[in-house]
Amino acid sequence: MLELFGLAVPKNVNDRALGYLEMLMMEKYADCILTDSGGIQEGSVPFRHSLHTLRDETEWVETVAAGCELALTGADSSKIAVRGFYDFKPEGSKPDIYGDGHAADKIIEILKSS
Repeated sequence: MLELFGLAVPKNVNDRALGYLEMLMMEKYADCILTDSGGIQEGSVPFRHSLHTLRDETEWVETVAAGCELALTGADSSKIAVRGFYDFKPEGSKPDIYGDGHAADKIIEILKSS
């Protein structure tokens, strides 16, 4: 579509497919994230970035309820606040909506005590 409309990809935009670890690093160091992917929406929670989900609904309702993202905007440009990408800073500590990050330690302790 870029070629069809004669558009060039800006140098600061990555348009190639990324592996899982590369994607995590991109999410970790991003200033803001715009996505229509539920996986990226869910995976970006620990990084607490400005996030717009470009969908009208989501299966990851806990990310919205926990204040981890600006909004479900769909593809409606009037709902997407460009200024909000850079101004949005989630307050408080990171929510533990997917656990506290110590599952392996807990499993090891359980196995040791068995």
